[in-house]
This record gives sequence, structure tokens and C-alpha cells, in this order.
Amino acid sequence: MVAGKQAVYLGITEYYQSQVAKSQKLFGEALSRLQHSIKAFTVAESRFSKKGLYTHWIVKVQKAFDETKKDNDFIYHEDVSNVKDLPLIDKAALAKPIPPGERLSTNFKDMFGSCAQTSNVNASLAANDMTKTSDVNREMEKLSRTMTRETTTIREEDSLVAIQRNKAKRMLDQEQKSDIQLQFQERCMSMTSEKVPKLMRLNHTILLSKSEHELAAKAPSANDLESSSTVSQLRGIMEAVEANKAEQTILAKDGSIPFFVLAQDCTSYEFSKK
Repeated sequence: MVAGKQAVYLGITEYYQSQVAKSQKLFGEALSRLQHSIKAFTVAESRFSKKGLYTHWIVKVQKAFDETKKDNDFIYHEDVSNVKDLPLIDKAALAKPIPPGERLSTNFKDMFGSCAQTSNVNASLAANDMTKTSDVNREMEKLSRTMTRETTTIREEDSLVAIQRNKAKRMLDQEQKSDIQLQFQERCMSMTSEKVPKLMRLNHTILLSKSEHELAAKAPSANDLESSSTVSQLRGIMEAVEANKAEQTILAKDGSIPFFVLAQDCTSYEFSKK
């Protein structure tokens, strides 16, 4: 059965291709294809048990062959081409595709008609995307302003801290210099000026409370004062104090007081670099 159908399609193909060749004045090719078509339909008739299925095709092809042969014998006198030398037939669609209509029946009812239209949905999605983008941009701008403000504040605070640190350093330097000056003064003086009057008044009070005989015994003579070791020691101390004061005045003018070592009696001292 498959071979029979194949023979039928071959016979039909050769018939229509012969008509194309005849229109192009190729009578030799047309006669050869018509002969091949008749043989194909004859084979198809023999493949099926029911006879006469393609008799009308055989009659139609035979009639076309007789007319073409008559024209060729009378006018063109072309030789009948060998079927093996014929050009191949191009492929052609057996059926033409037809697109379906918009509605498949007259009673068509759109079940999605009550739903939202696609255009409205797309417009809503686009509006949502725009709103989301606007919100993101606004938050990013706000974050950027906050970061800029925080950065400025940190820089100002760092600058203020640096200023305070430098001020504190200067105050410490001044305080250290003042401490050195005070230490210099305290080492050169056995007691402050506030304590001297109090001690003198106490000594005078004790001395004046004694009797006249005891006062006369305590009062030194002129010779005793000249030869007294206490007077000599006091003169040495006063000279050392005056020398220290002169040195302190010179150092104060220079703006720095070096480290120094004083003897307990302030009679000798030496200076060394800090």
C-alpha cells in the first residue's frame, strides 16, 4: 500500500511538471514526464486490490500525452528525453497553511473579559517601578547628605581636639617651666618671706622675755662679730644667694631655666643641660 501511494504521488508530480515544461516549449521533457506519469499510475493500480481507483488519472495523462505528441510531431520535432536525464523537481508544499481566525465560533465568549486589561497592568507595573526607583534615589541622596554631614562634624571635632591638645601642651610646658623656677627659688632660700617675719617675731619675743643680765650676756661685742664663724657663714650664704639671683635673671631673660644642683647650704652649685 505504501508503494502504491508513492507511485500515485509520483504520477501526479510528473503530470504537473510536464505542464510546466510544455509552457516553456520544452516538448521533449514534457513527453518524457507524461510517459513516466502513465507508468506510475499503472503501477499504483496494480498495488491496490480495488481496481479503477486511478483510471481517471490514467485517462487524463494519456490525453495530455497525445496532444503534446501531436504538437511536437507537427511543429517542434524534439526528441523525447530520457527520464534519467530529466532535472530534479523542486520541493513544493502540498498544502498551504492558513492562520486561524480571531474567533473559532460564532458563540465565542472571552472568559478573561472581566479581568484587568494587559495595558492597565503594564501601566501599573511601570508606575510601581518608577515609584520604587524614586524612593531608592531619595534614600540614597538622604544617606549621602548624612554621610557628608557626619564627615564634616568628625573633621571639625578632630580639629577642635588638635587645638585643645596643643593648648594643653602649651599649658603643661608653662607649668613645667614655672615648677622649675619655683624649685630654683625654694632651693636657694631656706624659708619663704612669709615665714621670716613670724620667726623673727618669735625669736624677739623669746629674747625680750629674758632678764637684763641675760640680755647683756647674749649681746655680742664688735670684736666678737668680726671673728664669729656664724657671721662668716651668713656672709657666704648671702653672697651665694646674690650670685644665684643674678644667674636666675640672666636665664629668665633667655626664656629657659636649666636643670641645676645646689648644695644644701647654697654656697656652691653647678649647671647641666636638661
